[in-house]
Amino acid sequence: MLKLISCELQKLKRKKFIPFVVLSAFLFPPPLALMMLTPRMMDRYDTKAELFDDFYQFVLGYGVELLLPCIIGVIAAWRGMNMIGIAVLCCGVVFLCETFMRFLLS
Repeated sequence: MLKLISCELQKLKRKKFIPFVVLSAFLFPPPLALMMLTPRMMDRYDTKAELFDDFYQFVLGYGVELLLPCIIGVIAAWRGMNMIGIAVLCCGVVFLCETFMRFLLS
């Protein structure tokens, strides 16, 4: 079983697109953290614990919308889909997520 798993991971390493998609999944929290640490945002909170709580909710709230296309991109690349198909699929997922979120919030 371990040999099978290592063989599958070797296949994934051969695809050059997958490391970039995984890297993009780790890039969305730093810009949100920088935005939350601006003086204008820091003035809204009395304690750093409140700031952290809102930042955590912010990352989780937008995390689905930002991370879901990355995950779908990895799965699509793993299935052998071409780059244009992956881009269209990921854009469609973001569009559906935004539409669904607007429907829920209105």
